[in-house]
Amino acid sequence: MGASKRYDDFTGKNVRRIVGCMTGTSLDGLDVALIEVTGRGLGISVKFLRGLSYPLGETGEILKSFASGEALTAAQITAVNRDFALLHAGAAKELLAGEQADLIAVHGQTLFHQPPLSWQLFNPAVLTVETGIPVMSDFRSLDLARGGEGAPITPLSDFISFRNKDHDRVVVNFGGFINLTHLPKSPNPTNGDDRGLQVWLDQVTGRDVCVCNQLLDRAAMVMLGKPCDIDGECGLSGKSDPTVEAALVRDLRRQAVSGKSLGNADDLFTTLSKVSITLSPADLLRTVSASIATILAENLGVGEYDLLVAGGGIHNRCLIEEVAGRCEKKPQLTDGFGIPVSYREAVAMATLSVLALDGIPTTLPQVTGAPAGSGPGVMLGFY
Repeated sequence: MGASKRYDDFTGKNVRRIVGCMTGTSLDGLDVALIEVTGRGLGISVKFLRGLSYPLGETGEILKSFASGEALTAAQITAVNRDFALLHAGAAKELLAGEQADLIAVHGQTLFHQPPLSWQLFNPAVLTVETGIPVMSDFRSLDLARGGEGAPITPLSDFISFRNKDHDRVVVNFGGFINLTHLPKSPNPTNGDDRGLQVWLDQVTGRDVCVCNQLLDRAAMVMLGKPCDIDGECGLSGKSDPTVEAALVRDLRRQAVSGKSLGNADDLFTTLSKVSITLSPADLLRTVSASIATILAENLGVGEYDLLVAGGGIHNRCLIEEVAGRCEKKPQLTDGFGIPVSYREAVAMATLSVLALDGIPTTLPQVTGAPAGSGPGVMLGFY
């Protein structure tokens, strides 16, 4: 079946089943989610069906080293790219368990992000051959080419999944970096047509805030010899050091006010290593959590809104305790709004792929800085 025929089949359906795939900067696993999408364009509704987390094994370790600056040969890069796609195929097949899907949407692994340069490694051809399902990937390149930051890309999918006509909401993702989406209540609750939805969408904002799990995990590796502080247990027993917290807050604030999207070069571990030599592991991890929470509180704004949270960082009880205390808002898991916290980004990739093939630009100009009206990135990576 040719690509154009598959495209026509996909866009002609009113109900579509999509697999979304996401690996974050921590490379602690591949999250895949199956969703059912009803309708077309901005009026779609998304239903989460199920998800699973798939281990990356040795492939993940190689990608982690590569993203950290270790040199690989062209042959090694090509091999790990293929292996990474094969892992996606295995995960998709396990998730579907013999059932059908119309499309697989893949973010790819971010190896470098410093706009206008960015690299999300993936080989979609291998995945579509292995599964027999069309694949969409490469969600950032057109936005970057048009002069945008290429990130964050989830505010549009947050609008689809979490908007509320009567309540302002802020969606916060605690990933390698914190990013947030501001979802205002509807400016005209009676106008739910495409034009009304576009007017509403134009008021949505979002941005990267500061480093999060990247810094916490680096600190855990150095201080505990572990890839992370499991459940934030060690940090919970510590106390934040005012001097070190002040130094970290200063540099985290610099990230937050920069207006730029963040990447591996922004982990701030150099700052941390300079100021934290005398701290115990528990005090250091508590201090990092407190510093991150302080910056988030500064960037949430005031007023009445629902605070929705997702991402791997929500499992760190020390971090979330600091967030709840310093933000003076009760964080609500996205589970209560239909999408489990562990699969929000995988669901986002699936949602964005549907919108792209319906002709909707998948990045928002007020978020990434790319010029408005330059057209959607529909066909990049559609196999």
